[in-house]
Amino acid sequence: MKAKEMTKTNLESVLLDFRIEAGVPNPAILETYCRRYPKFARELTDYALEWLVDEAMAMAEPANNVSTNASSPIVSRAISRLYARIRERETGREAAARPSGQSASNPFQELPLPRKRAICTQLGINMPLLAKFQNRLIDPDSVPSTFLEPFARLLERTVEGFLGYLRLPAMANAAADFKAEGKPSVSGKKERFEEAVRGSSLDENQKQALLKG
Repeated sequence: MKAKEMTKTNLESVLLDFRIEAGVPNPAILETYCRRYPKFARELTDYALEWLVDEAMAMAEPANNVSTNASSPIVSRAISRLYARIRERETGREAAARPSGQSASNPFQELPLPRKRAICTQLGINMPLLAKFQNRLIDPDSVPSTFLEPFARLLERTVEGFLGYLRLPAMANAAADFKAEGKPSVSGKKERFEEAVRGSSLDENQKQALLKG
């Protein structure tokens, strides 16, 4: 795609252009887009990371092919680079948003993918829903204590510490929303827990179990 002069740039079109131009998760093209659209650097990085994770998971599923898949080391290195970029941006963003003296470390930072999947299984949720918590897109005051407390324990955090993180400003997790669960959200408005569960791709029994607490 050639560079365009855009008087009104919106996140959805930038993400779509990035996906089309990159074809596959490509850190070099990501860097180009982050420089071209600095106000969307965070969302572009999140989207590229989730895309890379999806690719890595898809390639890892056929276990008998993992050892012969030449792309796996490349994907792993790219994911590591993207994680480093996200950590750098998150440190600056959270420090700026946090009132003086308030501490709210990111409980998802450096959490390996297998651990995230295990947490999802134990809580009865899926990765897109976990990603909404990771990106602080859910109103923590709407989350039942019967769900929040075990979630905090699985993250090895106190409930207060976990709530402190969730109450920081929302991040527009375009990557997660770009999946089957709808279009990217750019408003930054936090969603109620019940709405997030009902709008998820979980089956009806899973939804009812979460909503009943």
